[in-house]
Amino acid sequence: RDGNFIDRDTRFLLLFIGIAKEDRSWNVIVDDEIEYCNGKLKGGEKCAYDTECINLARHSEMESTTWFDLIEFNKKFMDKLAKREQQVEHKLIWGFNEALTVKKKINEKLRQGGELLES
Repeated sequence: RDGNFIDRDTRFLLLFIGIAKEDRSWNVIVDDEIEYCNGKLKGGEKCAYDTECINLARHSEMESTTWFDLIEFNKKFMDKLAKREQQVEHKLIWGFNEALTVKKKINEKLRQGGELLES
């Protein structure tokens, strides 16, 4: 914000995508993230100790969705794109859906106690 990169009136929305919708309170989620980052030295994790970042997170909007719901939303959105004129958008969303599908499958396997590597 100091470098005028982010407008002071910018609205922030943090989107959680997982196997199930998030049902914990927003403050609990922020506190859990700060605790998780405790003692870590990487850039994003250092931000968890920055007062401005914590304040920004606490005052951001939060939404939660599932991988399945987001994939279905993206498919419907792609169907509305002009095939020729919006090829780039179509490819980007398709690629995002592929990544979501992989994450979904990995998480399902881990939850079932299965092996990640298939023979």
